[in-house]
Amino acid sequence: MNTKTSSHLTRLVLFLKGMLMGIADVIPGVSGGTIAFITGIYPQLLSAINSLDSHAFKLLINVEFKKLWLHINGPFILVLCAGILLSVFLFANLIKFLLVHHAIKLWALFFHAFATPPQSGYCRDTQLVAAMSICTLFLVL
Repeated sequence: MNTKTSSHLTRLVLFLKGMLMGIADVIPGVSGGTIAFITGIYPQLLSAINSLDSHAFKLLINVEFKKLWLHINGPFILVLCAGILLSVFLFANLIKFLLVHHAIKLWALFFHAFATPPQSGYCRDTQLVAAMSICTLFLVL
């Protein structure tokens, strides 16, 4: 796989992680930050947020947008936020519908997600737990 394909694949994976964060944000009691932690991008996310500092402000004031973009890890933020926003728009109405029409099944899914933490003997692979929970959501429908 060449570097360009690898870069596109990396962005796609980051976009999908952003979508998972967005889905989590529309689920009551679940945080997008938790999904960021589970999917392994939490340190990079904190670093990007922490980069919004006085140096970034100086770059903005001095109209050095390219340097600012690199300083705040713009590509990471852009791809991640695009995934979050898309999934919030796509899934907010679905979650609202499910809460109204299939509340018991949906709460059972939420309970499943919290009752099988990665530290339990049931499953130690955190990404697998997240994937199982999302698949369960679609099976419950």
